[in-house]
Amino acid sequence: MPGYPGRTKNWIAALIVASLTACGDGSTSPDDTIAPTAISDLHVTDSLGTSITLTWTASGDDSLVGTGSEYDLRYSLSPIGVANWRDAWLVTDMPTPAAAGTTQEMTVSGLGWWKQYFFALRVVDEAGNWSRISNIVVASPHFEEELRFLVQTAHGILAVDENANAESFIGSGIGVEIEGDRVFTATTGIEEYDLDGVLLRRIAIPDAVPRYSEFSALPGGRFALMSNVQDSIYFIDGAGGLLAVVSMQIGSDPYHQSNDGVVVGDSLVVSHRSPWSLLSVDLSTFEIAVFPELSDQLFWLPAIDYSDGYYYICHAQSIYYFGESGPLEMIAELPEDLHDVTSIVVAGGFSFVTVFSPGAIYGVHNATGKVISFLEGLADPEDLELLPP
Repeated sequence: MPGYPGRTKNWIAALIVASLTACGDGSTSPDDTIAPTAISDLHVTDSLGTSITLTWTASGDDSLVGTGSEYDLRYSLSPIGVANWRDAWLVTDMPTPAAAGTTQEMTVSGLGWWKQYFFALRVVDEAGNWSRISNIVVASPHFEEELRFLVQTAHGILAVDENANAESFIGSGIGVEIEGDRVFTATTGIEEYDLDGVLLRRIAIPDAVPRYSEFSALPGGRFALMSNVQDSIYFIDGAGGLLAVVSMQIGSDPYHQSNDGVVVGDSLVVSHRSPWSLLSVDLSTFEIAVFPELSDQLFWLPAIDYSDGYYYICHAQSIYYFGESGPLEMIAELPEDLHDVTSIVVAGGFSFVTVFSPGAIYGVHNATGKVISFLEGLADPEDLELLPP
């Protein structure tokens, strides 16, 4: 090209620069057909609460050399393979691949701690070459200690473990309460069992106590029997002797409300429908006070629990909490097809609630409000208690 010497020199210079750039470490080239090597050491380093932490060694850009461009981590409730890779859940906010040989990790949160998950990882380089699928990891989130529940149903009281396995604990009973290493339920009186479901004794109810809807087991072998007809709490001792009668009547109350009680320090805190309050009864003096007044915020409070300085209360489809001096905050609103929360137990960062319809136990993550089915197919679940470890 004698007429254009400048263009010839520029073309040759551009070719040299392009060639040098293509030979650089971790660069892109249309001739790059070498995919990253598949991750082979994906493994779990932590599994607690609702999270699983996965760790692996970065493989590289070209096989085991250089640095990859992007990770694709997937998880599913069924085994993962090439055919169903895109059907699995994609983990977002993944770390950028590091240089080959570097240890990296990722925490996957918002999982159901009783469920089994399959995890797998792929890496792609800048040229779009994908590695094969890594080794498959199977893991389930778990708590530091075993959790076991008792739930009252129309078919008796069931024992339920952390994997949602249920078996009969007591053949029949109305309400279930746990105090120390004893389990209590009610029939014509109050029956006391050990933690293996062996009947130890029956406690007669004084004639002065009318029909009651709920009862609470108290420290010192005492009991509080709540009558929603008489709007009163009847306190009895372990021999069935009447100790005190406390009126729950606060203003005009035409309703037969649902009551629930929880012991907090030296007081029994009772949920009450009208005027939609929590009532606190001093267990030494039996003096009662409104604690606190919630009538302008809630109505119909069928269940209450207390954990680590916070009260947890339920409306028919909502779960709230508040501290000793803090405001009322909503944790979650249950889906429309779930109706009538009847009981609540707070454990391991979850609020476990029994739902009368459709007859199930749900776990609600207290930090995120995520609602997860724990155990379904129960007949009219009414009460839920946490067994001691």
